[in-house]
Amino acid sequence: MDPTYLFEVGNINAKILLTALHEATILCVSAIGSPEPFVKRVQEMGALYVDRIDFSDHHKFHARDIGTIRARLGELERKFGFKPIVVITEKDYDRDPEILKQLYPFKTYVLCSTLKILPYRGNNEDSFKKFLKDKLKLELPAAD
Repeated sequence: MDPTYLFEVGNINAKILLTALHEATILCVSAIGSPEPFVKRVQEMGALYVDRIDFSDHHKFHARDIGTIRARLGELERKFGFKPIVVITEKDYDRDPEILKQLYPFKTYVLCSTLKILPYRGNNEDSFKKFLKDKLKLELPAAD
């Protein structure tokens, strides 16, 4: 996945540049199967400090989770002297965007990404698209 932009919970129409995370204190919150790449990408964006809270894959956030997240945000704010920013994945946002509004007054950003096809053994994005197109032709039932 290739990060493209952020948006703030409660304002999905305003795209925020990834540079908004530069020199910021970040709390990555995720409920995905493999959170390491997500956290690593946020670290690569030049954050001052990155902390994390990982929930199990497909976890739906509840009030107690919001309490846990807010407690960690408070610790980070006391440690660094300014409000940290929460960063979550699109997948986690889509599960329940309303409950995430309870993290206010802390900013909560959603990291939006696009699929990036990496070259491998002589194959590239074009050859991958051709493979999918050919595969889909084989899988589709014949029209009567």
